[in-house]
Amino acid sequence: FSYTGGSLTVNSAPLTIKASQKTAAYGAQMPRLGWKANFVNHDTASSLSRRPSCRVSVRTNRRGLVVSPAGKYRIRCAGAKDSNYRIRYAAGMLRISLAPTKLTYDGPMSVTRLSSVRLSASLMSSAGSPIAGRAIKFTLGKVSARQWCAGLTNSHGVAGCTIRHLMASNGPRVVSVVFRGDPKGRNHDYESAKAIAAVIVD
Repeated sequence: FSYTGGSLTVNSAPLTIKASQKTAAYGAQMPRLGWKANFVNHDTASSLSRRPSCRVSVRTNRRGLVVSPAGKYRIRCAGAKDSNYRIRYAAGMLRISLAPTKLTYDGPMSVTRLSSVRLSASLMSSAGSPIAGRAIKFTLGKVSARQWCAGLTNSHGVAGCTIRHLMASNGPRVVSVVFRGDPKGRNHDYESAKAIAAVIVD
């Protein structure tokens, strides 16, 4: 018998590194980005010669809170290296949701019929920060004699407006206060809110 030597070629295995899906609310802490991969032979992230880094085009402030508008942002990873793998990448998604809000009526609880009535309310974030520059609508009275006015919140989150000639009949009446939420666009940040209060018309 005689023997002839041969060779065995071990090819690198395909590896897909996929960015992990993440969620956060506007004004909340930016989540830590991550990834997962289809390793073989019980390999783990520490098996790579160089691990990937992941990035997303979402802006944060100095405290690491999200300041980009609500929406979907693509997460991309790159930079991994290892001779045992042929590496490709799959993007993930970071979804920024509208921040919850709290709307509080802080106007008068007793008003006079046929007079001018100044109504007011405050709009705050869930963290208690004032929200400025948002339109607040006030509606007072029954359907048959409903009157409304609107105002923008100031730097303290307070909005006010005046109903010039109150037509509501005497007795307890409802004031409905509504913030419709931010429309899609550059400042798509805060979700809608509503408040209801009972006032006495005399």
